[in-house]
Amino acid sequence: MSRILSTNFKTGAFKQESEQVYLVLLEIDHASLAEPIRVVNNYENVTSNGNLYSAFPFSINLSDDTDDKMPDVTLAIDNIDRTIVDAIRTLTGPPVINISVIVANNPNQIEAGPYRMTLRSSSYDAMIVSGTLAIEDMLNEPYPIDTINPAQFPNMF
Repeated sequence: MSRILSTNFKTGAFKQESEQVYLVLLEIDHASLAEPIRVVNNYENVTSNGNLYSAFPFSINLSDDTDDKMPDVTLAIDNIDRTIVDAIRTLTGPPVINISVIVANNPNQIEAGPYRMTLRSSSYDAMIVSGTLAIEDMLNEPYPIDTINPAQFPNMF
């Protein structure tokens, strides 16, 4: 799948040394949350497209690509604030996680994403809130979705 990247992004990416700073925006959304939780892996807050992303250290790791299944993504957020733990405790279903990549000097231009995932499992302790994110498994969906039979398509028979 091709992706159109801005000249600003490509200029920094192709240089041997660059002053460009690439940031990952993370949004945790659920129907029971009054407002989505938005964090950025930066030392200071960032405003992108009118939304304020709070500075939170976090990491995103992809699973090995050796299995015949959709890859899982592991998310780990430093537990420096009770906001995320309190939100996870109160959710009744899995939240939706949106991940986007921006360049710091042009935060309104989304360079990659948003990648939409679902939080499948979560755990937390005094130091880290972690969870497994899952991408919708479209490879195992039936195609075509309908079975052509006399009950569903009577005029074909």
